[in-house]
Amino acid sequence: MKENDNYNNYPALVNFICILVLIPSGLNESKMPCGLHYPGSNMIYYKIRSKKNPDMFRKADGSWNKSGKVYDTLGKLRSTLTNNMKSYRSVDMSDWEVVEYEVLVKEVKDLHLVIKPERLLEYLGKQYD
Repeated sequence: MKENDNYNNYPALVNFICILVLIPSGLNESKMPCGLHYPGSNMIYYKIRSKKNPDMFRKADGSWNKSGKVYDTLGKLRSTLTNNMKSYRSVDMSDWEVVEYEVLVKEVKDLHLVIKPERLLEYLGKQYD
């Protein structure tokens, strides 16, 4: 392990659920696990929306609902679009449009500030059974 790889020292729960954490000193963003960001950074997300009904977004299974699937990279979105164009089923994509969201990381919180105390104690209790 390299000296700057100290993000591996975080508790397994933090790495498992990929919550936002502060970048430790000496560690640059490109080495952070799970594409984590710090306060003030921007993230781009994409969704496929219906032109006819702008309240509806496409889900991963091809159905539509009000929340839809979120793509965290343009490559994943392009892959979905390409796969639908190659699909053995005829998929009418003329009603589709791509919505790009820019999200600003406002704040980073430790787990104990987000999880209800009784749930955290329950989890910790299971670790020592």
